[in-house]
Amino acid sequence: MKIAIYINNGISEKYNSPLFHLFSKEISSRHNVRSSFKKISKKEFNIFTEATKTITDIIKKHNLSSYGLILDASTINLDFIHEILAAKFCILLGEIDIKQKNILEKLPIIKHGGIFKKVSKSEHCTLSLCEHDALLSIYESFIEKDICTDNLHVITTHEKNNHVMMSDMFSDIGVKLSYYISTPAIYEFLIKNSANLISPITRSLEIDFSNNLAMETYISTDKLADKIHHLSEISSNEPNNISDDSVINIVCYKPSYLFKDLVERFEKRGCIHSDFPLKNASSYIWMRPQEIWHLDYLERGIDNPEISKNYKSSYDSMKSELPTHEDIIKKSIAIHHGTCFEPLYQFNYNNLAKSLSSIKHVVGVCEIEECYGPSYSIANKNNFTFIPIGYDDNVFTSNFWKTSEKPAKSKLNIGFVGRAYGTTNKDLLKKSSLAEPKGYRKGGDLCLDISLRLKAIGIDFELHILGQNWEELTSQFDAYEIDYKYYARDKNITYKDYPKVYSDMDILLISARCEGGPVSAIEALSLGINVVSTDVGVVKFLEKKLSASKGCATFQYDKKWHIADTEAAVKHINDIYHRKIFKEDREEIRSAVKKYTTDHWVLSIFNMAKDL
Repeated sequence: MKIAIYINNGISEKYNSPLFHLFSKEISSRHNVRSSFKKISKKEFNIFTEATKTITDIIKKHNLSSYGLILDASTINLDFIHEILAAKFCILLGEIDIKQKNILEKLPIIKHGGIFKKVSKSEHCTLSLCEHDALLSIYESFIEKDICTDNLHVITTHEKNNHVMMSDMFSDIGVKLSYYISTPAIYEFLIKNSANLISPITRSLEIDFSNNLAMETYISTDKLADKIHHLSEISSNEPNNISDDSVINIVCYKPSYLFKDLVERFEKRGCIHSDFPLKNASSYIWMRPQEIWHLDYLERGIDNPEISKNYKSSYDSMKSELPTHEDIIKKSIAIHHGTCFEPLYQFNYNNLAKSLSSIKHVVGVCEIEECYGPSYSIANKNNFTFIPIGYDDNVFTSNFWKTSEKPAKSKLNIGFVGRAYGTTNKDLLKKSSLAEPKGYRKGGDLCLDISLRLKAIGIDFELHILGQNWEELTSQFDAYEIDYKYYARDKNITYKDYPKVYSDMDILLISARCEGGPVSAIEALSLGINVVSTDVGVVKFLEKKLSASKGCATFQYDKKWHIADTEAAVKHINDIYHRKIFKEDREEIRSAVKKYTTDHWVLSIFNMAKDL
């Protein structure tokens, strides 16, 4: 069977691209190397050099059930993992991004194709040959090291570079620049005949080619041509599916913020992420559990306003490639992040509870009553496992442990951590059931209430506000002359700075009306800091574990009448203010939550998925 390799012709000018070598005579003389899809035919074995929407559309348009991929490993797009897994083989050229290496190497389809790493013959090459972009740094090396050579050969592109200026600069130090357009022919000539091109150099000049020229890969293009031919030949008789039954698929449509970090942690364990479930995966982990019933509805052609247009559009473009709902539920683990009571809107909790009733496992970040909330009565109690989501022990390390003793009646540093969701647009609040007052979910108004009560009874304290979008709240603190410090995330502080801010706290105050975690509670406890919180999310569990006198105290938030017992919160804080906290108290708090780390949480779920 004839082989056609489709590649953007612009790569022929990019000598530092690992795909550049597909234009070499060893490959182009044996296979059809094309830049146009006009001649695409099922009579040839088609190989694509990109995994993109364009390629996806072409595969669908021509109904190609058998194709191969040769990709630049440094730019591989895992958003198109379906196309990669559906390929008969996938050869990676170039260096693999270290973040993706563990993921990519676990893909059986890529192992089949083999991985060609971009390396040079040695770490440094002593050649009077360079790329145009490196000229300035090389010029500095000439000046600093007093190195002189008669001729320096420069590979360039068709882009308008200032050749005259650079030539004049090097001429002043006695070096003539010879420019070469980066075509495969000239590249081949320079590499193979470099010994004849190099002028005498008085002292050795080391130019690092390891990040620019894939010399070993280029020299072995004949072997690459053989491999392409061999894989294409045997692929004609192979089934077109995932050849390994151990792929754990972490499903999350376009993850962002906290979900993005969690998805990456699962990927490091060896899971494969995709926006939609992959066919033939051994098990599925759902970061957003509502996507299970969204897919079920779309499969059955049922409309629902909660299903976004973007999600539906993405589904429509690839529904033929997705597993059935029946296949999904047999091997799925859904992560439940908790449910809010009305008027706060989170998702259709009844639909969620019904869809989760038939899957293998539901992992809750808080206990089952808190997870299911208003849909608890219809929830499946038998497939539920509670695993606290935990703190990042790579960030909240022992370097930040709070070990100092707090004398009774000494000034309290009270922390308040979170992100203010919502809007201040009153018209929008009236019109939309999805809108909520800014800061209402995290209880910014309750934090103000408690602060005013503490000030009224003479408690000496300062608030440490850590998070995003709390400008309206801080303006109210200014108006009431409440002492505070505001650490605005991604403005004057990053997440890695959080432990340092926490370590200055004596108490973390949580006044949220709805939580699955919050993670901030376990983060504070991991450093030996007391927590005073509404009785939401995981904090109920933490209070049972630690007790009010040993690091964690809650005050009631009535989910029916939306009344918070802020006076009880003031009492808890007042008790801490009037008692001495010993170093041993801090140690007891830390030890109680030591094992509840994010990585332990990920590993626990990953092992459950492996058992499926």
